[in-house]
Amino acid sequence: MSDLDQVSDYFNALMSARSRSQNLSRVLYCSRKTGETEAIHGERLLKTIAKMPRDKRGAILAWLGKRGPFMDYDRVETDEDLYHLGKTEVTDLGPGEAARQKQRGLDARLLSFDNAAGAHGPFAHTPLRVIQGFPDEPIGAADIPNTWDFAEAKKWADAVDPEPDSWVTLLKVCRRRYGNLLIGVHCDQILGAQTFYPAVSRRVIELLRILDEIAGDASAQHGLSAQGLELVQNHFSGGKAMFTDESDENKTKFAREMTFADPADPSRKIQCFWHGKIKTQQFRIHFEWPLPATTAQIKVAYIGPKISKK
Repeated sequence: MSDLDQVSDYFNALMSARSRSQNLSRVLYCSRKTGETEAIHGERLLKTIAKMPRDKRGAILAWLGKRGPFMDYDRVETDEDLYHLGKTEVTDLGPGEAARQKQRGLDARLLSFDNAAGAHGPFAHTPLRVIQGFPDEPIGAADIPNTWDFAEAKKWADAVDPEPDSWVTLLKVCRRRYGNLLIGVHCDQILGAQTFYPAVSRRVIELLRILDEIAGDASAQHGLSAQGLELVQNHFSGGKAMFTDESDENKTKFAREMTFADPADPSRKIQCFWHGKIKTQQFRIHFEWPLPATTAQIKVAYIGPKISKK
């Protein structure tokens, strides 16, 4: 964008599109660093927007600076967390997060600021190839669908399944999507007493998706395939592991609290020390692991506040 009028026209159109589509407003994330990106002649975007008329800049500044939704809150964790678009580092910007999402098998797309006629910038085409690692030493890549058209962005957003707005809806969606998991009714009881947190809900969906993929691989292969073993290696070990076992101390201290009704037979009890981590609000997903050879589903016995912090 070359002048204030272009910036103003674009963001006014964007805010209008968000106001007309609840889905677009909900699923269009920005980074907290978006406002620090370059706008006119090297000027920070937020400084450029601040020059707009007061009645037009308020909602824009609130969205980019205060309300979001910000992708930073739900950022996907990955090793080798370095991403480039061309020669520009985008690790902490939309293309970086979109690439992380795509590498996890999720649907991620980009709405770019500008595609003026004849533009040849890094955002002037689709899909955008985002490189993981350094441009001259890539270790991975993701091709991200990209648009500059608000109508197309709205169509994308409206095609997304409605995000769960309650724990009841979340569990219903997860049981429908993840047939390789057996989510016990104890989860309904625990979550029913908790305040609903959208960020926690999104993280639950992501963690259960990975468990479902692992269980599905084990069921199809009668044991984990090389791909399944790689999934376990990537997500069950290392300093940033999504799933970990309890410490020996916690196993002793919280043995009773981590004994749950068997999702397959509530009259029985099973101990589930392995858990998926949700940093937001310190929630945990406890499940049976290792997967018994005779079981085709992973049993999820508990979803709720972190037990060992009590």
